[in-house]
Amino acid sequence: TGRWRGAVAAGSALVVALSVAMAARQDANEAGFWPMFRRTPALDGRALGPLPAVLRLHWSFQAKDSIESSPAIVGTTVYVGSMDGVLSAIELSDGKLRWQYQATGPIQESSPCVHNGLVYVGDLNGVFHAVDAATGKLRWSFKTDGEIRSSPNAVGDRVYVGSYDQRLYCLSAATGALVWKFATEGPVHGTPAIDKGVVYVSGCDETFRAFDAATGKLLFELPLG
Repeated sequence: TGRWRGAVAAGSALVVALSVAMAARQDANEAGFWPMFRRTPALDGRALGPLPAVLRLHWSFQAKDSIESSPAIVGTTVYVGSMDGVLSAIELSDGKLRWQYQATGPIQESSPCVHNGLVYVGDLNGVFHAVDAATGKLRWSFKTDGEIRSSPNAVGDRVYVGSYDQRLYCLSAATGALVWKFATEGPVHGTPAIDKGVVYVSGCDETFRAFDAATGKLLFELPLG
């Protein structure tokens, strides 16, 4: 799950962009985008563009506390959270700060998800935030009863995220209204994967589950031992 999301070393408090010029030259080509943890709703984690022969440091950005999750890249902007509770939007070409949003608590392993002009991220106070990607202004927030370490996932007009209150949530992507939730028997740390209308997730209760993405109906569950 989130503990091995490499891209940044937790203690360094640095976002290091390697060969970002390649991604910047993609123009509007989504092959250069990385809008969420593991890139796609199905979490395939596959980069479509080629790597340069030699990786080199292009710029760095200093946060006030450690960065423990992956950044998202959409268009010419990099979005990343840090343990001081700040979501930062950074210029992809030169690493200059565009805006910052202050969450209610530390942003740890919840990687930002950018979808339809909003940036979704959870914090350790259990608050899930939807922030305008262009301005950094809060659109809406949703309070859960536990830490949010799960990275959100969004498809269509829905956004999905797990919480340490032992629930998986499906919310309206536009308003944050609760669509459905499912109670498990342990914290939901992992990121839900979505494929062909089905949401897949496993949590700390050692059970793998599949849900109908629209209704939240449990399709199957598999004990993992």
